[in-house]
Amino acid sequence: MKKVVRVFLVDGSVKAFAIDESTRVSGLRRQLADKLELQPAAAACFALYERRDANERLLDSNERPCALMAAWPPDAKAKATSPSGGGASASGVGESAPPANMFVYKKRLYLRDSHPSGSDGTARWLEYLQAVHHIQQSSGEVSFDDAVALGALQLHVVYGPTARQPGFLQNNLRQFVPRELWATRKPADWETALLRQHEQSRAPGPQQQQSQESYARDFSRAYVRLAQQLCPLYGTTVFSGCRTYSASTARALNVTSKDSLSIGINSDGLLLLLHDKKDRSSPEVFASQSYTSIVSWAASPTTFAFERLHEGPGGEVPIKLTFETRQGAAIAALIEDYVGALVFELDEAAGAESLPR
Repeated sequence: MKKVVRVFLVDGSVKAFAIDESTRVSGLRRQLADKLELQPAAAACFALYERRDANERLLDSNERPCALMAAWPPDAKAKATSPSGGGASASGVGESAPPANMFVYKKRLYLRDSHPSGSDGTARWLEYLQAVHHIQQSSGEVSFDDAVALGALQLHVVYGPTARQPGFLQNNLRQFVPRELWATRKPADWETALLRQHEQSRAPGPQQQQSQESYARDFSRAYVRLAQQLCPLYGTTVFSGCRTYSASTARALNVTSKDSLSIGINSDGLLLLLHDKKDRSSPEVFASQSYTSIVSWAASPTTFAFERLHEGPGGEVPIKLTFETRQGAAIAALIEDYVGALVFELDEAAGAESLPR
């Protein structure tokens, strides 16, 4: 017997599928990639998550979506199968509140543009939507001027180059402003600043020669590039609630066992972040490790550990650092996927160089 499962994208839009109860997450991911027309290299950078209340969990390939839905509260299942779980919007922000329990499909691996996935137009568009969502939910990462610059680029994507008059954005202005900054200015001031910047940032030359789709694509890429510049942790998956597991780890990092840490993973390697006791929303990166300096990594149900190279009296020696966390398996899996993707990119580049010219 088939059941309808709905998967949300970060902009609130929904993709619906009729699947068997035996269908696994890996099969649903393939259906999503086919429906979205993602190339295989790009599809490998996206993953399926289960969001339950405020918690989000990466789904294992062998889990069964129908069984997961059966464990949701009845009201949550009703909301998850309702098309009103979030308004679709090219701006990347839905107006309606999403359901408390749902499946979410989003980008997991942020790789360099040189990776084969970088040429996939659909993947680039989905990354733009995710970047808008990131900025909307950001805390302390962008200033008023930064928000206006980003919002103006977003206006170009949604409405094109045509100049707009005051009052044009009165019904959806909040879609172009980070939520944390909304109350810092009057709505009229936000609109004035956004429309002015939108007009000033129009591309020179006759836009009539460029299709609407091409125009939106160019400005969506400009939005992503600016978001990358403004947000130090853009593209980094942060695992919070970690602590040093041993005194030797604390000494090696010059922290205490009581300090609240986070582990960040991105395409460059592993980051260690320290949370300020007064302002926990803006962690500080105090150590980083490239993948070439990580010798090994391992996880248990309550820990994550890795060995890094350290310059000792007799040369480089590995030092083991262990952290207390219940997210160890997810951290280890993400590192493995990034390393695999980077090795694939190197192999592709080497193969291209070996071809006869």
